[in-house]
Amino acid sequence: MQQSFRRTRLLNMLKRLYYTWRRQPQLAGTLPPLLGIEATNVCNARCPLCPTGNGELQRVKGMLCLEHFQQVIDEVKAHVVMINLFNYGESFLNPDIFAMIRYAAQ
Repeated sequence: MQQSFRRTRLLNMLKRLYYTWRRQPQLAGTLPPLLGIEATNVCNARCPLCPTGNGELQRVKGMLCLEHFQQVIDEVKAHVVMINLFNYGESFLNPDIFAMIRYAAQ
């Protein structure tokens, strides 16, 4: 199973390189090799340059639940090479962050 994931990821990357080389705007049949998931958009810091810290972020604050995270990972696991679990929030405030890291590593 792991070997087929490697082949799928490699094929996905080769397709993306080919379409980029051909300068085609749409990357037909490919998924992004890098995935950014925001575990939370809540933060306890008050960084003046960050839209979350200075209060400019106008989104509803919340935490990503483990079940939704697992659904996303299950959909893209054959194609994704790297996952980032951060954006505008402090990921370690999400109580499920360690379970998310373990699930993604598997």
